[in-house]
Amino acid sequence: AISDLYSAREEREHPGRDDKSLAGWNGMALRAFAEGARILDRPDYLAVAVANAEFLLTTQRSRGRLYRTYKDGQAKVPAFLEDFANVIDGLLTLYQATLDERWLNEALDLADVMVAAFGNPNGPGFFDTSASAEQLVARPRDWQDGALPCGSSVAADVLMRIGAMTGNPVLTDRAVGVLESVAGMMKDMPFGFGRYVAALDFHLSGAQELVLSGDLASPQAREMLDLVWSEYRPNLLLGKATADAALAERVQMLADRPARGSGVTAYLCEQFHCLPPVSSTEDLAGLLSRNAGMAWSEI
Repeated sequence: AISDLYSAREEREHPGRDDKSLAGWNGMALRAFAEGARILDRPDYLAVAVANAEFLLTTQRSRGRLYRTYKDGQAKVPAFLEDFANVIDGLLTLYQATLDERWLNEALDLADVMVAAFGNPNGPGFFDTSASAEQLVARPRDWQDGALPCGSSVAADVLMRIGAMTGNPVLTDRAVGVLESVAGMMKDMPFGFGRYVAALDFHLSGAQELVLSGDLASPQAREMLDLVWSEYRPNLLLGKATADAALAERVQMLADRPARGSGVTAYLCEQFHCLPPVSSTEDLAGLLSRNAGMAWSEI
């Protein structure tokens, strides 16, 4: 019987098990659950994503430092580039799923640390280990995406998005520098540079910035959000107008977007040039259908 087999097996020594938590892998899971929550309308997925973010920012971050591993109550090994980049990516996705400013602020703070700790001070690109890590003969740099995207490609992607949201050319230029460094390899071996190609598409296609202002708990806001996520819009940046002066200064996209009337107002912009704001789901659908690449010089 199966129970007899199980009892006999339990008498043997159990094999070793690797059950540590990795920050980078949790960052990828965070993005997946946050995306799944908003697209599939799954509150349970959103609860998992929020719990994961809380875990990463508290348990796996200690005294202001993000750690790569967590096991048996201890966070160990300072985080690598891939950890920072994937956690930032997850937090940005969670912000778009919840429009909770906490997650955006955390992502921006981690991005500042990532650039300072891993950015090449003498040229484009990033190193996989931080400037404060153990000094090796040469600091490692993994350029190629494999079964998992490498730290450099995810870093370029998230900085491209944060640069578009904040209007900070320093972040955008660093991301562009990464893409320029691998341009030849992307052309010759695109399947080995998939995340870079995604970042390049974002850069070349021109992001759309959609900011909602007003009562986002209202049925009207829910209709608008359902519309936004009813189609695949990989280069759309969604945000909520903020009353926080400090956040508005950091993120230009969220500044000066007042609600008009008692309902929800939607601002659709491209490179901070906005079309006239609209207050109905039908009008927003009309603007979104025009897609990116609008001739702003003609407006």
